[in-house]
Amino acid sequence: MRSVRWLLAGACILSLGLFSCGESEPPQEGEAYSPAQFDKMLQANKIVVVDFKADWCVPCKQLAPKLERIAAAHADSIMLKKVDVDLSRALADSLRINSIPYVAKFVNGVKVKEFMGNVDDATIEALFKP
Repeated sequence: MRSVRWLLAGACILSLGLFSCGESEPPQEGEAYSPAQFDKMLQANKIVVVDFKADWCVPCKQLAPKLERIAAAHADSIMLKKVDVDLSRALADSLRINSIPYVAKFVNGVKVKEFMGNVDDATIEALFKP
């Protein structure tokens, strides 16, 4: 079973183990995707920013309000999707996501920008720029 082992630079590092990163809190929204479903979703949407997260990840919870606020300002041109890595293990493994929060921008199904960790507003804004 996948869980978190370390907290480093504002990101939870995923590993096999029985450790946790932060305290247990109510779940955040996050969808489950298989690799095939994820590819289909990317192909159906021109520009998508994907937030890979987990309910237990404190840096993910800290990043969420900033990411949602900035995404709302770009909602007319960019879709924000949240993917729960615990519910989407095969997808996280196929994309080699080892740390969360991990946020990536996809244009026409191709990853063009990314960042990891609980970053500042300027880094998030840069991801939403063309």
